[in-house]
Amino acid sequence: MKLDIARDAQKLATSDPYFSELILKIGLPRERNREPTLATLIHIIVSQQISLTAADSIWGKFNSEISDITPNNIINLGQQGLRKIGFTRSKSIATLNLCQQMQDKTFDINAIFSMDDDNAKKYIMRLRGFGEWSASIFLIFCLGRGDIWPSGDVALQEATRSLKKLSYRPTPKQMDDISLAWQPWRSTAAHLLWHYYAEVVRNKKIKKLEGFQ
Repeated sequence: MKLDIARDAQKLATSDPYFSELILKIGLPRERNREPTLATLIHIIVSQQISLTAADSIWGKFNSEISDITPNNIINLGQQGLRKIGFTRSKSIATLNLCQQMQDKTFDINAIFSMDDDNAKKYIMRLRGFGEWSASIFLIFCLGRGDIWPSGDVALQEATRSLKKLSYRPTPKQMDDISLAWQPWRSTAAHLLWHYYAEVVRNKKIKKLEGFQ
């Protein structure tokens, strides 16, 4: 099922009073689609386990350094060049590995389009440095898949804790259990919770948590 925030938000509001209250309070999030490209995959690598502010800073430096984002240009920049603009050692290795696989045609973004969600995730997670969160983010933002749930996303966990008035931050397993009631609209549930985090939860905190924007 393809992602449709307006349609799926109505379904969620009908089935879960928490979402009904959320939508009345802050409205619907804007669509944040990304092109399924090498640049987006690298942006996902950059965004892993750091704040949005830090990710934006590194991404800005990366785009200043490389105006034409191609596998060959990034391979030529090398690990040292990536480290100079803020990539960690592991992220620079993951980025170069991705570029090499695309250059060698052992990884093909276009092949993902025809895969179901599970196989698409597995295919992306074959890449070095790409786990469940990274694969889920790509499927939501780039392919518009409708029932993807990145349960390890810290911002989603914090938003869920606040929305459902929990006394604890839910674990990924607990997030998966909570999300069962939101099938098959979990990508929209994630969008709504990210929106809630940005508009409400983050304003109560000093530091921005990890995520992708």
